Amino acid sequence: NIYNNLPDGSLKSDLESEFGFKSMPDDFSLSQNYPNPFNPVTTISFSVPIKQSVKLQIINLKGEMIFSNEFIDLEPRYYNQVWDASEQSTGVYFYRLLLDNEVVNTKKMILIKWSKNMV
Repeated sequence: NIYNNLPDGSLKSDLESEFGFKSMPDDFSLSQNYPNPFNPVTTISFSVPIKQSVKLQIINLKGEMIFSNEFIDLEPRYYNQVWDASEQSTGVYFYRLLLDNEVVNTKKMILIKWSKNMV
């Protein structure tokens, strides 16, 4: 019962993998990345309720697509995409999930680059 009441995302997906829990998402969803703000790696979680192909895209403030990954024929479940922004500069980025080239949802994330010397 506790498992069923968890929010969709990577924790639920990890529990499925670790303990064999099975839960199918009710709809296409895009979760807030974690951590946010991040430096330089973050995880983006999304769900697919039926067998479907989807795209995950990341766009900078100039409107340039800097990352795109197409997932073909995904099975219904929760998924995670790790994004390494080492080559990007500090700033705001948007990520979106597309189904049949239509945007399902868009979220904002913040990359803040810092080093040990700055602390």
